[in-house]
Amino acid sequence: MSVSSFYFFGFLVPPKLGVTVNHDIDVPVYSRGWSDLPKSLTQPTFSTLNSRDFHASAVATKRFAFLAMDDIGQLSLKQNVNSIDGLLPDLLVLNRTGELSQRSPEIEQRIRRWLSQNSSSLQIYPILSNNTRSNDLGSYLSSEPQSRKILSDIVSYLEKNGDAGIALSFEEMQPATQPRLFRFLQDLRRALRPSNRSVILILPSTMERSWMQNFAQVADFILVPLYKEEGGHPQPLASQGWFESRLGVLTATVDPSKLIIGIGSFGYDFGRPSPLSKMSTPSAWSLLRKSDAKLSFDTKSLNPWFRYTDSAGVVHDVWLLDGVTFFNQAKAALTYRPAGLALSEIGFEDPSVWAVFGRGKSPDRAALRLLEKPPSAFHADLAARRPETIIASTSVVRNVRSLSYNERLGLIVRESLERISPGKELLASPYVSEKFLAITFDDGPDPKITNKILDILASKSVKATFFVVGKNALANKAVLQRAYHEGHDIGNHTYGHPRVSELSSSDLELELTSTQRVLEATIGIHTKLFRPTYGGGLEDPENLGVIEQVSRLNYLTVLAGVDGFDWIRPPPPSGKIVDAVLKQVAAGKGQVLLFHDWGKNSQPWKRYR
Repeated sequence: MSVSSFYFFGFLVPPKLGVTVNHDIDVPVYSRGWSDLPKSLTQPTFSTLNSRDFHASAVATKRFAFLAMDDIGQLSLKQNVNSIDGLLPDLLVLNRTGELSQRSPEIEQRIRRWLSQNSSSLQIYPILSNNTRSNDLGSYLSSEPQSRKILSDIVSYLEKNGDAGIALSFEEMQPATQPRLFRFLQDLRRALRPSNRSVILILPSTMERSWMQNFAQVADFILVPLYKEEGGHPQPLASQGWFESRLGVLTATVDPSKLIIGIGSFGYDFGRPSPLSKMSTPSAWSLLRKSDAKLSFDTKSLNPWFRYTDSAGVVHDVWLLDGVTFFNQAKAALTYRPAGLALSEIGFEDPSVWAVFGRGKSPDRAALRLLEKPPSAFHADLAARRPETIIASTSVVRNVRSLSYNERLGLIVRESLERISPGKELLASPYVSEKFLAITFDDGPDPKITNKILDILASKSVKATFFVVGKNALANKAVLQRAYHEGHDIGNHTYGHPRVSELSSSDLELELTSTQRVLEATIGIHTKLFRPTYGGGLEDPENLGVIEQVSRLNYLTVLAGVDGFDWIRPPPPSGKIVDAVLKQVAAGKGQVLLFHDWGKNSQPWKRYR
């Protein structure tokens, strides 16, 4: 199309090379049928006199990220861990008795184990929040013994885990609590200074300016989330004008070198009259595609949104913070040279925000090009379905986004999704029959145990699947050949049985390829079946990333809903194993049975008759 000068909010904007100028910008028409007009119509608008140019040093601004502690959050963390400087996981809570406790010790241990092996330089700032009434928090901090105990527990926890510091998030503080928190922060910072650990205090942007200035004196950094406009009716989540207005007040209140600016990337579904619900940006895109709705762009707030009607006839408005809003808001924030930017949150984000936010990245022309083709991502609660035989499917259809960038303003002033990918999904292989069970064995072959099992299977005319470990297959070629020639399926269980969820992509591929070479040389096949080590099913989020990777290598992942528990020490009697398996099958846990045919994990089979 031809490009000419155009007016935007009363200013003549000349065209420049590389700028897409669109004259047909849609201004959403809002229904008054159930609520007032969206709040974007009453919020402050963004400045048209500001080009939002930032200094070249902005690329070195520290990148922090909040973490959703679910399976998708952990997968996204693994994919993007090298793009952030600091992680803010919600790990700790001050409970109603004033005790410091871990929210999810098992999940925390899993995340820490993976980080220690794959990103030991990442700085972790566990979030401590209060699960108490605001007046209780004040009483705990005013009690000298209890305050000392909380402080001591924090210091001990940080030292034990080697964390870089602590992030405190005490919401809804009573005014009387603020002086007590101030004194507590003084003591905490003094206790952490010898170990060079930092205190990050998370505060709402609405806090009284004098107290925010006070807290800035006793905290190393003040983190302010700028993605929480107030109001429960359909509205922009963080309009550009609101964001810039709050940003201006913050930087006039606190030295920007101590400020971390929180920028959001997620969506909210405003039902009518259902309560609003938070969703990931990829989930919103999936909903947009399935409902055949159209993405609109509110040109006043610069926030995208869409409307759909659910199967019950309920009308919903979904408002989003995506890669486009992140670009605009990061550009505005970086002009003030803050200490850092903080993404909220890993697991909910538009995958294209990493083109803007990742370490060494900035909201520049390179980011604009990448925003036009946002990557696909998983977008569902995959663990809920608990499939046993699955493959991760990535559609060949790619997301395509059209953007209009105004150079004078330094902002993206319009976006539309021209094409939406179905995203990444887990496709479950259907069962042949609800009456059939699949018997599987891991970790072999073993010269004694596997042969014993093969004898039993032959006497019963039953076929099974053996997920072999490559080094064991190489050492016991004759047993492997017998299993294959007797009609049993052979699957890949890695070469050396490492914990696959903790391997790099290249190391995992090497493990699988090495076992394939043994199978090709010994029995002349290339198996498509894979089972991850040290895990049962999708209730373990670690398996999700592994499944995605091996699916790209054309493997079908076979999990197991029914555990034979033959790995328990000491090994249970065969009768108890049978009873446990039958109970799980009757309870609908699954139709794939997991047993072992190697070493100590196969002891019950030695006694089977």
